[in-house]
Amino acid sequence: MLNFSKEEKKEVLNFLQAFPEKKTKTSFEEFRCKIGKSTVTLYTSGKLLLQGDDCEKARDLVLKKVKVENELILGIDETGRGEDFGPFVIAGVLAKPNAMRELRDSKKVKNLDEKAKLVKE
Repeated sequence: MLNFSKEEKKEVLNFLQAFPEKKTKTSFEEFRCKIGKSTVTLYTSGKLLLQGDDCEKARDLVLKKVKVENELILGIDETGRGEDFGPFVIAGVLAKPNAMRELRDSKKVKNLDEKAKLVKE
């Protein structure tokens, strides 16, 4: 899953409309299409879900063709209850957005080893 801002989502939608459209299944889906062997779903929130045998290829195609800002950004997150109640950790990652789109929601992160590899790169 990739995450795009409202402005970026417009550019993603314009790009996706060049592919065979599929019927959306929920009111949260803005657009659904087929790219290669993968189904690509753009949600109203800006999330882009890629599912299928060649979803990595479809992801790379979207990120390559869509003109979105790709300058360095700093993401910061914290966890813990503060120094009065136990450990408190703050972390930051400086990277280009296209390299980090899969990390935006820390509370929904799965495959921690894969995400740690992305951050180290």
